[in-house]
Amino acid sequence: MMSAVMKEDKLKALVTELVKDIKTEKDLGALTQQLLKLTVEAALNAELDEHLGYEKHDPAGRGSGNSRNGTTAKRLKGQHGEVSIETPRDRNGSFDPQFVRKGQTRLTQMDYQVLLKTRDLQDILIACVDGLKGFPEAIAAEYSQTKIQLCIVHMVRNSLKYVSWKDYKAVTADLKRIYQSATEVGARQELEHFAATWEAQYPKIAQSWRDHWVNLITLFEYPSDIRKAITPPTPSNP
Repeated sequence: MMSAVMKEDKLKALVTELVKDIKTEKDLGALTQQLLKLTVEAALNAELDEHLGYEKHDPAGRGSGNSRNGTTAKRLKGQHGEVSIETPRDRNGSFDPQFVRKGQTRLTQMDYQVLLKTRDLQDILIACVDGLKGFPEAIAAEYSQTKIQLCIVHMVRNSLKYVSWKDYKAVTADLKRIYQSATEVGARQELEHFAATWEAQYPKIAQSWRDHWVNLITLFEYPSDIRKAITPPTPSNP
């Protein structure tokens, strides 16, 4: 029990440190891409370790007949835009990565799910996902203790696509009061206030937030510094 608590404390401390410089949605996107790059490269290097039969700098590799031979730059498109990665090579040219295949230019939904199962990843404290069907279930199947948080940025964007230009600012402000509430109870009250104001005109918005509520309120379990990595600034006009 103590080790699990210590692990969660360390993860919270790490996240708190990472989000200190996040001020805008652009900052959050940059951090997401950096973490994605590091994770993909770690997965590919783990594959190469397995292929060669020894880890980098391991004396066991001397005289094995094959070794690492630098990297090749590659650009991948995915849910968070385009990211540049360095794909490791072996000297014999026999390494055929399965996670990101040769010639592959896009990360698929399945690839994102596999990222949760890279070597040495034992647990995830919180997973922020964009609402892809089946993604929370896939995470829960591998990491039953992981808490799911639907991406507020995507929820707001999906909500605003129903809104006319003349109501855009007002609806945006009322949505902001939901996710920037201090507590879950306060957020629920703001959601009901939103529904009373806008449900007759835009019924799909409040219903969507109700339908996803259980995975939207995880953020209220964390301090404000961590919430900054989950909640967006006020969206710009379309």
